[in-house]
Amino acid sequence: MAKLIDRLFEEARAFLYSLVFPFHEKGFWNKTPVFILAAFVPFLNIIILRGWRVELTHRMGWNYEQILPSSSLSKMLSYVFKGIKLWIVTGLYLIVPAILIYKLGLRGTGNMIRYFQELFYFLVDYFNGTNSQGIIGFGLSWLFRIIFRGILVFLIENIWLVLYIPMYRIAMIRYALTGKLIYSHLAVVKNFKFLMRNIWTFLLLYGLFFLDSVIKFLVSLVLTMTVILVPLIPVITIFVSYWSSGYDFGLLAQRMVKQEGLEQTKEGRQLGKSFQG
Repeated sequence: MAKLIDRLFEEARAFLYSLVFPFHEKGFWNKTPVFILAAFVPFLNIIILRGWRVELTHRMGWNYEQILPSSSLSKMLSYVFKGIKLWIVTGLYLIVPAILIYKLGLRGTGNMIRYFQELFYFLVDYFNGTNSQGIIGFGLSWLFRIIFRGILVFLIENIWLVLYIPMYRIAMIRYALTGKLIYSHLAVVKNFKFLMRNIWTFLLLYGLFFLDSVIKFLVSLVLTMTVILVPLIPVITIFVSYWSSGYDFGLLAQRMVKQEGLEQTKEGRQLGKSFQG
């Protein structure tokens, strides 16, 4: 247990370094202007920065000398293309519980129609004198079914969320290393083994993500109090989020390379070339 705690402390220090690592990179200021500008462009920013984060993870995973990605305009299309693909995949993940809930008839028009059918049949039986349940009994059973279905929907959505988040992250890291998008998300067994092998690290990481959120909130609060520095808030909340999480995923990418003995594939080299600048 003592060794585990010591290791987690060391990992926490490495993960927290993600907040400041760009300032230690050569040519930092030459690589940030476009992304500072992108922080003020709704929707486009989160597309660009997701593609940019894939490159950061790729460069860290394969131990590039300079890990901070280029922000030249010539690379923006590469980031946009990668970002769009990642958002499409995210949408596919998020639609799974919606489809399951719909197929089970737990939400939507069909669910409402079912409730009204139950009420209609009850009223018909009640006024015909063939109902033995009574208004109170029907009301309680009806309420119980509504609550039960609501709980079931909540469980489906949240259990899927708990499973989806780490598995998606691992698939994204594998994609950053290999350049194989579909393969990375279909490698469920490999991804799950990596998760189990590093479960304490993932729990630590999500705890630190929460700490990052608190720090960014406090910084934003201070900037708000100055009034004149309010325009910097999007940079803090968006850009810093992506560079810190990208660095953290890069550390996990290094671990994946080491634990699985990965070698850079043709697709991975092509992904790296598309990002060079």
